[in-house]
Amino acid sequence: MGRIYKPKYTVKGPDGVSIQKETEAFHMEWTDSCGRTRRRKAGLTAAAAKDALRQAESEVLAEKNGLPTRKAGEIATSELLAAYLQALRQRATPAHVANVETAIENVISATHCAFLKDLKPESMEAYLAGLQDAGNLSARTMNTPLVAVKGMLNWAVKTRRIPFNPLACIQRMTGEKTRNRRTLSEIEIGKLLAAAMEGPTRRARRSRENRPRKNGTFKRVEIKLHIQAQLASEGRNNAMLYRLMLEAGLRLNEARCLKWADLDLDAKTMRLRSETTKNGKSETLPIAPPLLAALDYRKRELKPTGAASVVKITSRALKILNDDLTAAGIDKKDAAGRTVDLHALRHTFGTRLMRNGADVKTIQALMRHSTAAMTLGVYVHKDKGQMAAAVDCFPTIAPTQDNAAAALKTGTDDTPAAFEENPPRNRQEIISNTVKDCNNNTLQNRAIGSGSLKVTGSIPVSSTQET
Repeated sequence: MGRIYKPKYTVKGPDGVSIQKETEAFHMEWTDSCGRTRRRKAGLTAAAAKDALRQAESEVLAEKNGLPTRKAGEIATSELLAAYLQALRQRATPAHVANVETAIENVISATHCAFLKDLKPESMEAYLAGLQDAGNLSARTMNTPLVAVKGMLNWAVKTRRIPFNPLACIQRMTGEKTRNRRTLSEIEIGKLLAAAMEGPTRRARRSRENRPRKNGTFKRVEIKLHIQAQLASEGRNNAMLYRLMLEAGLRLNEARCLKWADLDLDAKTMRLRSETTKNGKSETLPIAPPLLAALDYRKRELKPTGAASVVKITSRALKILNDDLTAAGIDKKDAAGRTVDLHALRHTFGTRLMRNGADVKTIQALMRHSTAAMTLGVYVHKDKGQMAAAVDCFPTIAPTQDNAAAALKTGTDDTPAAFEENPPRNRQEIISNTVKDCNNNTLQNRAIGSGSLKVTGSIPVSSTQET
C-alpha cells in the first residue's frame, strides 16, 4: 500500500537557526510492479493526492496482470504504426509490408487521426464511403485499408498496448468481383505464345509506320538486322514469362524475382526464395519437360550469370499481353464478362492440372495454397469438354427382359393392364377409375353372395396404380 505525505525540508532563519517546514503540495509513495519504491508529486490537496495514488496502484495491478496501462488516446498513430511494421517485417515479405504501410498512412492522412482517440468508427466509415464514391472499385479493393488498419489494432490488443480494437464493429464490404478471370484453351495458349514471339517486331513496325494510304495499306518499314535480333530476343523473353505462369504457376512477382541460380536444370527443379513468395515460405517446384527445354535453350542463348533474372518484366507487361491477345485473335473478354490478364495465366495452370488428371492435393501443393477450397473455388475453372466427357461415360440404362414384361402387367394373370392402353390424363381421372373399379368389385361380390352370378374360371382383378 502507498501513502501520501508532505515532504519536510530545513531552512535557516535570520538568526541562523534551522527551521523545519513542509511543502505546500502533497506527494505520494508507492511500490511499482518490479518492487521498487517510487515517489512523486501528487497534488495540492489531500483528495487529489489520494486519487493520484489510487491511479498509480491500479496501474501497478494492471501491469502485474498483463493489462495495458497507457491510455489509448495518448498513443500516437505514427508511433503505433512504426512498432507494428517492425513486428510485421519478421513474418511478411517486403512488398506486403510496403503495401500495408501505404494503406495505413493513407487512412491516417485522410482521417486526420494523429492519436488513436481520433481513429473512430464514423471517421473510418466516411473514408470508405469516399472510396466507394470515387470510382468503380471492387469490394476487395475497398476492404484493403480496413483490413490493414484492423490488423494493426488487433496486433496492438494482443501485445497489450490498447485494451480493445475501436474498429472491430466495422464489417467488410461485400459485393461481386469487378474482374472475373477465365482460362485459356490449349489452342489459345499456342496462339498467344506465337504472338508473343512476334510481338516486339510487330510493335516496332507499328510505331515506325506513317499514316495509312488511301487503300488502308502502309509503307514498308525496314528494320536493321541487329535490331531484329534484339526484338526477337525480347519476344522470347515475353513468351518465357507467359510459360512460367502457364507451366509452373508462378505469380508475377515470383517470376520477376526468379534468378538463374534458383534453377537446377539437371534436377529439373526451381527454387522460390522465401522473400519472393506470397506466404513468405521457400518452395522447390518441379519443372515440366516443355518448360525445361525452353529454359535450357534460353540459358544457352543468353549465357547469363547466376544472379541474372530469368525474365525481364517492365511496367508495360499488361499492355504487352493485351496487344499479344489481339494479335492472336483471342478476345480479352468473353460473352460472360470474364477477362484474361496476367494472373489468368496462373488460373490456366491450375485448370490444366485438373484437366490432365492431377488430384486436388497435388494441385494445391503446386499452386502453394493454404487450403484446397482456395484451389478449387477460385483457380480451377469448369471445363465444358470435361463435363460432356464425364456424362458420356455413363452406361446405357435398359430394362431386362423379365422387367420389361412385368412392366406391362399387373394383377395375377397375364392380361395387359388397361393402364398402358388408355393411360389416365390427370390425377382426377386416376381417382375416378379407382372408384369405379372398387364399385364393380363390390357389385360382383354381392351377386356371388346372393347366388345370382355364376362364377367360371378366374376372377379378373381390376388394375390400380399408385398416384
